[in-house]
Amino acid sequence: MPAWSEAQFAALVGELGTDPARRDQLTDLLREDHPVYEQRGTAATIRMRGWVLLAFQHLGLPGPALIYVLEELDNGRDAYLIAAAAHALRGSTTASPAMAGFLVRAITNVRDHDDIVCLRNYGAYTVDEPGTTAVREILESLRWLGPNGRGVLPELETLRENRSGQFSKSLLEELKNTIEVIRSSAPPSELQENDRVFNGTGYFSPAAQGR
Repeated sequence: MPAWSEAQFAALVGELGTDPARRDQLTDLLREDHPVYEQRGTAATIRMRGWVLLAFQHLGLPGPALIYVLEELDNGRDAYLIAAAAHALRGSTTASPAMAGFLVRAITNVRDHDDIVCLRNYGAYTVDEPGTTAVREILESLRWLGPNGRGVLPELETLRENRSGQFSKSLLEELKNTIEVIRSSAPPSELQENDRVFNGTGYFSPAAQGR
């Protein structure tokens, strides 16, 4: 039997999420092999790790936690975890063009099962509020990137064609708005050498990659 109940875990994450001095402890909880997830089912682990990701929206997203966020966007398939990761990304202190590629790949990963989820309360599922979806959170993060999202405009235009008919009318309108926001944004300033992003195997500098 797990040593911590989910309610106790959620309370702990709430405490850590308000204390910058304990941000490393919060990041450590993103490890899939963390002892707190032992003897947990898949659904419980998803709820718990998603709640940790969401805690960074107030605390700010440090580099070590960014690794987990980008990995989830790149490889994840669960709508709640992808929504939480896209939401958490907006807590990053820097925005990089490389982030846009992760977000677009996440749309491909989740668009076949883009369920409505709740990011305000522990448990992932919404009852008394409209909720959100992973794709909507991804699009909001692309708008947050602004000019740093220009590199994925061709992919977004292709998605807007809606060839498979998976996107609703309201979501297509939101996609159109996202494209317009990115296009109307001022060009990003030249990246500094320390603007690094995790690419799945390690950190790299997008500026250096273009040389």
